[in-house]
Parts: sequence; C-alpha cells; structure tokens
Amino acid sequence: MNPEVSLPPAITSYISNTFSYLTVVILFFIYFFLFSLALWLCVSIYCYIIEVLVWFLLERHTRSSPGNLFDIMIPNPDLLSRMKLVVTETGVWFSGLLDRFKGVSDDQQSKQELPVPIRATNYRTGEMESLSTDCAICLDDFVDGDSCRILIVCNHIFHSNCIDQWLKYQLTCPICRKPVDM
Repeated sequence: MNPEVSLPPAITSYISNTFSYLTVVILFFIYFFLFSLALWLCVSIYCYIIEVLVWFLLERHTRSSPGNLFDIMIPNPDLLSRMKLVVTETGVWFSGLLDRFKGVSDDQQSKQELPVPIRATNYRTGEMESLSTDCAICLDDFVDGDSCRILIVCNHIFHSNCIDQWLKYQLTCPICRKPVDM
C-alpha cells in the first residue's frame, strides 16, 4: 500500500493564490502590450495618412504650377486678422524691449520724437472721405476717434502708433515711398 503524499492546506492555498496573482499579472502585461501596440499602430497609420495627404497636395500643386507653395492654403480671414494682431502687438512689444536694452527711457524717447512734417488728427468718417479707410501698415480700418497722422508730403493717413514706429526706421511713406523731409 502506497501512502499518498498530500500537501498541507496552507501550501495548497499559497500555490493557488500565487497562481491567481501570476495569472493576473501576466494578463495585465499582455493587455498593456496589446494596448500599446494598438495605440502605436493607430498613431502610425494617422501619421502616414497625413503624410500622404500633404505629399499629394504638394505634388499636385508642383505639377500644376511651380509657383508659390502657399497658394494651396485657403486663408481664413478670421485667422489672418488674429495673426496680424499678434504680429503687430509682438512687434510693438519687442521694439519697446529693444529700447529698454539700449537704455532709452520714456523721457528720452519723447525727446527723440521725429520732427517730421505730419499732421496729427482724430479720424472722423464724414470729414475724411478723400483719404484711405484703412491703415496701410497694420491693415486695420480706421474707426471714429482713432488717433491718426497724415503725411503732408503725399496726404496718406496712418494710425499714429503705426507711422511713428515706421518712421523710426524708414523716412519714406509706406505707400508711395516718397521721402519724408526732416
């Protein structure tokens, strides 16, 4: 007669629990691996589709006309006005920052105002019909009460801030390029 060897209940329970934990851990790693693989495949396919679309648009454009590549974009007027605002504000801010680094204080800057033959005025819709309705520098429309300057040389009108910044670097009219006498 062979006596059967049986394990004590504590060891059996331990083996059963270990097997359960091991199964859960293995299933978790398999799930994590498959999820990561699926995510990687989705991102790869998405990037490939975008790359193919861009290539198709550029290839089609270069075959039709070898001109400017930006012609394929259809500009959104709202986006363009926002971009213009950001560029204008950034330019004014950066110009002020450069003046601070150069050591130009606000008092010195007011003394450095250019003695240019310009006429300062506030824009009024009814009185300025012969002048332009928008500033050629920032491309914004004039609104009643805007602080404007008119160059006497050519009678072109601009926002005060715009033409002041322009005349610091260029002593010509932004539209007709006539020299502005000092």
